Amino acid sequence: MARIDCFPLARCLRQQSGFTRVDMVIMVTCAAMLAAVAVPRFTSVSQEYRYGQTVILSNSVENAARQANALWRANGKPSKLRLDSGVVDMINGYPSVATLSVLVEADELSSFDFNDGSWQHTAVSRRQLCGVSYWPPARSGDFPVIRSHLSDC
Repeated sequence: MARIDCFPLARCLRQQSGFTRVDMVIMVTCAAMLAAVAVPRFTSVSQEYRYGQTVILSNSVENAARQANALWRANGKPSKLRLDSGVVDMINGYPSVATLSVLVEADELSSFDFNDGSWQHTAVSRRQLCGVSYWPPARSGDFPVIRSHLSDC
């Protein structure tokens, strides 16, 4: 049995404290390998999340337009619909661009900026396409144009 000569115990503790350079190199290498795997995965998850939010908003805009049209018909085709959430201006039986957001859930709009009939996701630059555009119909009897822009989400 080997005997360790550490009569003053403090001397042995002083000799064994801290990390060696090899320990530090191994830890940094492991952290770099984890980062190399985690960063691309995080980016992919973020893109999927923005994509999903945009699809949900597009569906909400379409549903809001259809509901407004049904209410418009049921109320005798007025030029304005007065709802609990606000007043909606109607154009050819569908909401105007400016008042459509009254019909869409606020939670679904929280990640988007609105500008001239388009909702752009706040997590991407203005030059990228990640959002939803809405235009009321040009003629009575037509459906509004609703486009999802998903290429840069």
